[in-house]
Amino acid sequence: MIAFHRVGLEYPRTGTKALYNVSLEVKKGEFVYVVGHSGAGKSTLLALILRRLLPTQGAVYFAGQNLRLLKGDQVALHRRRIGMVFQDHRLLSDMTVEENLAFVLRVQGVPQREWGERVFTALRRVGLAHKKRAFPEELSVGEAQRVAL
Repeated sequence: MIAFHRVGLEYPRTGTKALYNVSLEVKKGEFVYVVGHSGAGKSTLLALILRRLLPTQGAVYFAGQNLRLLKGDQVALHRRRIGMVFQDHRLLSDMTVEENLAFVLRVQGVPQREWGERVFTALRRVGLAHKKRAFPEELSVGEAQRVAL
């Protein structure tokens, strides 16, 4: 599902080597935890999977596709296939929980008639149906991360 083949990343401005000769494979259905000290390259690894960064050496593959070869809209489509929860949860502060989730569905092209049921189902699954009208600032960090999930 995800493969890194001899991946390295050096930041051009500073010459800092964030990753060096990393090879790994994550098979479909596997759960993987990325752990390490601050500065170990965890966020860089995730940025490469999201294609927010490109490696300076080697190749990153997602579902058999070399991410370096993605162009234009293909990058956005690739990112829609990935579920990633950021530490800062990335919820839009001027929208309610319900509106944040509906926004994602709209961007994904889901018909508007399905939004209500899908939002309710998702919130019920994470135990937050009662928070659908709350704004992100009214949520605990854990609640905000469950909404992001």
